[in-house]
Amino acid sequence: MSLRAQALVAALVLTAPALASEPLLAPKVLVVTMFPGETKPWLENEALPLKTTPPGLAKANPDVACSAAGLCVLTTGMGYANAASSIASLVFGGRFDLTKTYFIIAGIAGVDPTEGTLGSVHWARFAADAGLLYEIDAGGAPPGWQAGLHAFDNGQEHYGDIVYRLNEDLLQAAYRLSKNVELVDDDAAKAYRAKYPEPAAAAPPSVTICDTISSDTWWFGTGLAAAMTAHRRRRGQALHHAAGGQRHADGAQARRGRRAH
Repeated sequence: MSLRAQALVAALVLTAPALASEPLLAPKVLVVTMFPGETKPWLENEALPLKTTPPGLAKANPDVACSAAGLCVLTTGMGYANAASSIASLVFGGRFDLTKTYFIIAGIAGVDPTEGTLGSVHWARFAADAGLLYEIDAGGAPPGWQAGLHAFDNGQEHYGDIVYRLNEDLLQAAYRLSKNVELVDDDAAKAYRAKYPEPAAAAPPSVTICDTISSDTWWFGTGLAAAMTAHRRRRGQALHHAAGGQRHADGAQARRGRRAH
């Protein structure tokens, strides 16, 4: 064995006990965001001076910011791959004890103008994966189809859970605490809302309970919106929905991590 290799082995042996002896961080609440714009309000409005850099997080967002009271904020990066990888790194990286942590996945979303408006806050009851769909060329779709999309059934052998239901007690507690909060609104937002003919889109922002569908693809148009709504309602949910980025991937990985622990 070369001297260089011996030195490396010695370094590993010496550093391992130090890592093992570090106390685990056990946050009371972990806020999960997808990109810095979603993280910014937390950093600006909460005192989060404690920074830790767990292995395996996205290079662009390597830190977890925490408060002394037990609030932490993680930025996963955009896309399913970043979301699942970052959550997995945090769960299995040996720096955090998340067995008693509440997760809040907080991010922006789009909403169907027949069901919601700008600046609203939506607490999700169901999180559905909108990426697991059959898709055919819309020009070759059967008569009556509004888009070339067709949903899988939940629980298909090779895909696992396509829809997750969140904890109803926590959902109701969050809604109860926040439903009367006065949300930010201004003349610019009011003028933009006024362009929509739908009553829900023109209404002031509010706090509601919804379902959310996640995808790496941004979509626009009434046909695709109707297809995504049908995908959600196929599972028996009938609430209005918000379309977010990686909520389903975050939740799936956190759920697997809980099972592993």
